[in-house]
Amino acid sequence: MKMDRTTNYRAVQNLIKKGYVIKQTHPENKKVRCLYPTSAGQALYPELHAYEQWCADLVGEQLTPGQQQVLFESLSLVTANVTQHIE
Repeated sequence: MKMDRTTNYRAVQNLIKKGYVIKQTHPENKKVRCLYPTSAGQALYPELHAYEQWCADLVGEQLTPGQQQVLFESLSLVTANVTQHIE
């Protein structure tokens, strides 16, 4: 997912504030910050994964395999176009 630095920073700070991730300095490169899930973040993963699967199933059951392929190709094209304009 493409996001500008400010949006990315705010999202990460929000996750830290809510206790889902922690930020630590990389042991070899002090300029790099690593994000690690907390126990609360790890506990939330199954719920998020189940919701993602439910959304995919909901869309998928309404479309034929051919329609699913067209949707995938269309969304891939939209993603590529948006990515070009962001970079």
